[in-house]
Amino acid sequence: MNDEHLILSLTRTELLRIASNDILYIHAEGNYSTLYLTNGEVQQISLQLGTIEQLIKKQLKKTGINLIRIGKSHIINRTYIYKIDTVKQHLILSVGNNGRSVDYNIFEVESKKPRHRFVLRDEHINVCIGDISKEKLKELKELIEK
Repeated sequence: MNDEHLILSLTRTELLRIASNDILYIHAEGNYSTLYLTNGEVQQISLQLGTIEQLIKKQLKKTGINLIRIGKSHIINRTYIYKIDTVKQHLILSVGNNGRSVDYNIFEVESKKPRHRFVLRDEHINVCIGDISKEKLKELKELIEK
């Protein structure tokens, strides 16, 4: 399958071109958004999440359906959903090992805001996003179950 690319103008002199399947999730805080990629790379850009959402709809005709906005501050790639826990308010995304979650603690980064926990080893990345409302997680769960 040919992957589509999301093109984001960062400044007058910088452009970012990312394959849609390389986007793990996007987290926004105010006027800035942070893109978390499947290779572990993190890219901060000065675009609001609503603007990025519009660009996804405009530019990604086939693969844009995998990028779902949940709540005010997240767009996730549903391709990488491993686990949804509405009680603990956790969404776990997993990349690598054929989509199976790998629980390695070789390299772990925890941040307080947003509450995201990364576990990386070799080509495997797990991310636990813990700042999504129960209602949004329930909606996501129902969407995935369809």
